[in-house]
Amino acid sequence: MTRGVGTQTFFDNLSENYDDYLSSMDSYGAIVQTIREKTSVQEKDTVLDIGIGTGRIAIALARLCGKDGKVIGIDISSRMLQVARQNIEEAGLSDMFELYEGNAEDFSLKEDLADIVVCASVFRYFQDQKEMLSKIHRVLKSGGRLVLLDISLPENPESFRYKVSKIIWGNTIRTPDEMRSFIEECKLFRNVETEKKTLSVPPGTREKIIAKISEGSGGEIGQRIQEAFAKHIAEGNELEPPPTEFDFHVTTAIK
Repeated sequence: MTRGVGTQTFFDNLSENYDDYLSSMDSYGAIVQTIREKTSVQEKDTVLDIGIGTGRIAIALARLCGKDGKVIGIDISSRMLQVARQNIEEAGLSDMFELYEGNAEDFSLKEDLADIVVCASVFRYFQDQKEMLSKIHRVLKSGGRLVLLDISLPENPESFRYKVSKIIWGNTIRTPDEMRSFIEECKLFRNVETEKKTLSVPPGTREKIIAKISEGSGGEIGQRIQEAFAKHIAEGNELEPPPTEFDFHVTTAIK
């Protein structure tokens, strides 16, 4: 979401099969349930979903808000939003949603707007993460809750996944403990807590995405992934099989 056109291209080209990709993950439903529990959504709440994607999480939260609640979604990918609108309409929840296309780092929303801000699997895309936290703090009501879910940086700095992750994401990806410390050091939120989670990915799912990226449809992000693999091979290493599990962390904080 903020590496600009590269991020937009990456998600535009994944949008058609993105829901199928998520549905294939045995534990994805548990991840959605975790976010529902962590947000503590109540009726009449206003939820801001940064990087709403195809709307799967937002729809689950909208059902908890009730007819007097509201969900505002922002996404940089027009194609993801197209799928989200279709999913929301099929769920019969269109009247509850406001959807906006754009880069969340450039987006301006009024202060004290939301009871809950959800940022699922997009925080690592932000170039200036401290500034993004300031924006989130601004739009949250007093006592409002941030729920941030993202891929975790592997703990072992010698591992293939650690090295590739750092090449692709640089300093925008962290271990769960690093993420908690980072948010605490910004001194914008209280009661910062981080919980580790594991997401199961069936064999073949990751290969399909990597194949799509290899076709040149991954934009700037796909190019960085290819460069990371090439560098690893050039150093005399062999590529590991695509992992069947990914470590995530769910971080919560209160304004």
